[in-house]
Amino acid sequence: MLVFLYSILIFKYKLATWLYSFMNIKAKKRMEGLKKQQVDLDRQLSSISSDRILVHCASLGEYEQAYPIITWIINNTDSDIVISFFSPSGYEDCELPGVRCVKCYLPFDLESDIQSFLSKINPSKVIITKNEWWWNMLQILKSKQTPTFLISSTIRDDHYFIKYPLTFFKNRLLAFSSIFVLNEASKEALSAIYSRDIIVSGDSRKDQVLKIKNNVALNKELKPTVIYGSIWLNDLPVIKEMISQLSNYNHFVYPHDLAEDNIKSICSELNCENKHSIAEISGTYVINSMGQLKKDYSAAHIAYIGGGYGEGIHNILEAAVYNIPTVFGPRFHKSEEAKDLIDLEVAYSLSDISQLKSVLQKLQTNEHQEEINLKLIDYFSASKSATEIICTQIFN
Repeated sequence: MLVFLYSILIFKYKLATWLYSFMNIKAKKRMEGLKKQQVDLDRQLSSISSDRILVHCASLGEYEQAYPIITWIINNTDSDIVISFFSPSGYEDCELPGVRCVKCYLPFDLESDIQSFLSKINPSKVIITKNEWWWNMLQILKSKQTPTFLISSTIRDDHYFIKYPLTFFKNRLLAFSSIFVLNEASKEALSAIYSRDIIVSGDSRKDQVLKIKNNVALNKELKPTVIYGSIWLNDLPVIKEMISQLSNYNHFVYPHDLAEDNIKSICSELNCENKHSIAEISGTYVINSMGQLKKDYSAAHIAYIGGGYGEGIHNILEAAVYNIPTVFGPRFHKSEEAKDLIDLEVAYSLSDISQLKSVLQKLQTNEHQEEINLKLIDYFSASKSATEIICTQIFN
């Protein structure tokens, strides 16, 4: 019965996405992309070998986590890579690491759609990133006995399949040969429902941001700089106050949504110019370019991470790797690294604007800046390579 109800739910989700596509650009891009690849996927697959590994990422953030694994596979095996995305933000904005990769959309989790998709790709292994629970897909992979792995996952006690450990979930989780989690708490929560290998590997994003840092020339300006990364409109009240209190700083605002209307709204609210790059260092600018943020953090003395007044903060490691303090809103609890950095007193969550003044005063003292620098150096250097742990296990 639960199998039937789940499939009905996915069918309704597919129908709702199609209806929503007439008024929403992201939904439209996904539906158009799925329609196009019905014709194009075979042609794409013909450009790579038949020895394929499917790596699934929900969106761009998950792709950043999977990227070190993907490059390891390309550099150390003969397998080629098919990268599937659910969200257009991942599909459109990812930078593929080489010619041995193709990208596509993951179909909706209906048995016939997934069967057809997997039959075309015929992967020798499947790697799923973070927390993607497509139960029909897992059942099909289990029946095919395809080696399947979940990486960089965070499991909490309030996950619905942990709270309600039904046979439906337990059986499908056995599709995974191993599950790689970020911490011991995730391992403990998952062990109540999953009986195979649970490996605490840490976060492969640390490997990725360290690699990016090593390829970026540090660009600290004489005038101190704040970079506001992945900003939403509900971050703007705090940003305006930071600009006011740090009037002797440069301020660079990177919107998460680069739609023209959103850029105009932010520029109007902050009364600042709209620029395409970070080359001009003066005043306050909104940067409407994609992909530069993770490198431009190298110019910052303080970083504000967007999303904390919405669904949750964005990637904090991209900024912290440059040994700078980070500030963000109260919704950070799905970010294990944010919790770690708060405990180290190198990151600060603001439940409201009234807390901002004392935080900024603290961040501007030389002694505290030096302390943050040393703590973050230790934090990143102490981490074992999650990429090596994961890949050694999968390709043993």
